[in-house]
Amino acid sequence: GTELALHKPGQYITVKLPSPDGGTTMRNYSLSNMPGEPWFRISVKREAATEAGAPDESPADRHVTFIQCALNGRVQPFAEELAALQKRYDNLHLHVRFSEPTKDHLVSGRGDSQGLIDEALLDELVGDAQPAWYVCGPTPMLRHVYPLLKARGVADEDLHYEFFGPAEALAQAY
Repeated sequence: GTELALHKPGQYITVKLPSPDGGTTMRNYSLSNMPGEPWFRISVKREAATEAGAPDESPADRHVTFIQCALNGRVQPFAEELAALQKRYDNLHLHVRFSEPTKDHLVSGRGDSQGLIDEALLDELVGDAQPAWYVCGPTPMLRHVYPLLKARGVADEDLHYEFFGPAEALAQAY
C-alpha cells in the first residue's frame, strides 16, 4: 500500500461496510490518534460510553480545558492516555465527570465530579472566558450541552461539534 495522508485534529473517515441485506452501510468515525502517526485509529463507542477523544498537541501558550464525561470509570475511554497528556502538557486541564459513578469510584475519589455537564461546572472551569468550544459525543449529550453554550453567548463560529453516529445539524433542533 501507500502511506496514509496526514490528518488534522477533528478529521474523520467514512467506513463503508456490506450490510446483511446486501446493501452498504456507511459510518463516520473520528480519527482519535495524534496527527503525524503513520496509522489511523478510530474510536468506536461502547454501548455505555458517552464521550471520547483526546486533545491535539496544543501550543504552550494556549490553555486547554478538556471535560470528559462517562457513566463511570468502567467505560471511561482513553483514561490512561488523557492522564499521560495532562502530565505532559502544563497547559492542559483535564476534568473527568461521571454521571453514574460506581461505589468504588466514589470511595477512591476517581473522577473529578458527578452529574451531567451543567452551567455550574462550566462556570467553575471556564468562568467568563470566551474560548472556542469543541464538543464530541452522542446526540443526546450534544442536545444537552448546545443550549448551555448558547445561553453563555457562545458564537456559532466558536462552537464546533461532532456527533457519535449519523451527522445532523444540531442547531436545527433549536
